[in-house]
Amino acid sequence: MADRPERSPSYAAPKIALPPGRYRVYGFPPMTGLLLDKWIDVTDDNAPGCYGPADIEVGLAIPNLVRIEDASGATLWSSAALEHER
Repeated sequence: MADRPERSPSYAAPKIALPPGRYRVYGFPPMTGLLLDKWIDVTDDNAPGCYGPADIEVGLAIPNLVRIEDASGATLWSSAALEHER
């Protein structure tokens, strides 16, 4: 059996730890060309880097994650910032 990558390229975002709060995540689901958004809630009960009752990793919240904003609309994380670091 061939080695399988740990993550699908659609979910290639690094581990992202957020403090408790409400966040809006943006991403491009494969083959749609559409920028979609989704609200997530991080609570004190979540493991670090996770959200929701099932402790889903923040980087897996939406495919091809490009930006995370706090409830006020301020950008907290951006994939563009990762490009500048390379």
